[in-house]
Amino acid sequence: MYSETVDADGHLIDSGDLQAILTTIVEHGATYEILRLDVGRTNDDGSHLTIKLTDRSTDNLQHLLAKLSPFGCYVPGEPDAVVREADIDGAAPEDFYSTTNHRTSVHVDGAWIVVEQQRMDAAIVIDGQRARCRKLRDIRRYDRVVCGMQGIRVAPEMQGRDKPTFGFMSNEVSSERRVEVAVARVANVLREIKQRRGKIAFVAGPVVVHTGGSQYFCELVRMGYVDVLLSGNALAVHDIEVALSGTSLGIDLNTGHPVEHGHRNHMRAINAVRPIAGRRKRLGS
Repeated sequence: MYSETVDADGHLIDSGDLQAILTTIVEHGATYEILRLDVGRTNDDGSHLTIKLTDRSTDNLQHLLAKLSPFGCYVPGEPDAVVREADIDGAAPEDFYSTTNHRTSVHVDGAWIVVEQQRMDAAIVIDGQRARCRKLRDIRRYDRVVCGMQGIRVAPEMQGRDKPTFGFMSNEVSSERRVEVAVARVANVLREIKQRRGKIAFVAGPVVVHTGGSQYFCELVRMGYVDVLLSGNALAVHDIEVALSGTSLGIDLNTGHPVEHGHRNHMRAINAVRPIAGRRKRLGS
């Protein structure tokens, strides 16, 4: 068995992070021992948790640490964050850390540095003793980009008692009425247009991918029912994400459930394509 001791600070009780930490550990199949728990005396005071984690292998333990990171857990005295140089403009190294909107610190040269210009879906660039969030398109060759999960500490915001948890694309949706009638009507319209040799234009968004409709849309293309496709870049990005990771915005399309750290798959899909597009542009393709 392998063990690691981690700390967490913040409004652990009011935010529900303490419960989330313990639930994540148990669901992962690991065990824990709370070594220290200092609870804030007032609503404004934060709490501190020191907890010992035990798991059956180092790989499983590292996976658990990655799961606990969004709740503000970190290994005290851990080594510096892994930093790699970008090799081209407009793309980060393959294993870059994709940020959240929570306050983040990185461990560099033995000290914690608060990341500036915090935003979601960005990379962290180290410049001397400063760390900043930067969009993928703004990455420049030789920028020093934080990679992996090591040496990163996230401080989640306090979740108010009366504020519902944000659950984008994670809840079940039920329809108030049957859609078969509407679908049949659209299908009849498409047949009528084709019979009189008309043209059919589809305006499609990422919902085609979210709902698992990609294969059916492809079948419509093969059958000749799509003459023009009008879409933004979101449809392409989500389609690429599914091809690479089997998820759409971090949701497993086979199970309909969120994948741990799956939101990063979306940014990794963009980052994977940008170097290819850049090379084609330079070659004049």
